[in-house]
Amino acid sequence: MDGTVEAYLQAARMHATHGTTLLFPTTLTSTKELLFESFDIYRKAKVLNLEGPYFAMSQRGAQDPRYIFSPDPKDYMEILERSTDIVRWSAAPELPGALPFANELSRRHILPSIAHTDAIYEEVLKAFEYGFTHITHFYSCMPGITRRNAFRYAGVIEAEYAI
Repeated sequence: MDGTVEAYLQAARMHATHGTTLLFPTTLTSTKELLFESFDIYRKAKVLNLEGPYFAMSQRGAQDPRYIFSPDPKDYMEILERSTDIVRWSAAPELPGALPFANELSRRHILPSIAHTDAIYEEVLKAFEYGFTHITHFYSCMPGITRRNAFRYAGVIEAEYAI
């Protein structure tokens, strides 16, 4: 999101020299204005992967917490209407509104991908039914087995191996 076509192309060249065969340029959580600016600039370089802003706050990693929230159709529909270049969008499936969001993405042939999540095994299985069939940066910003109260729950990592 440096704001230049050259930034996208330079990243692609760097990856290509090290053997990357598929690359989805990825956004950061930001204002809608910066996101829309990214759409306009990227259109010259093509296909876009959105990360966020629909993440679990506890798994946000380096994402700016000011721009993290649950999926709201008013928000994501506006974003979807602004770009036809989105090919994948990463989100936390346990958030309120995440499953209808995944349905909308799937309807538009955009890949919903699990990322920056606190989902447990059962939530991942349900998310899979709604179109979340991929995981973004597996093992990073997601739980394995977690403890809630006195119980242990399998997480995203275990669900991915089981599916």
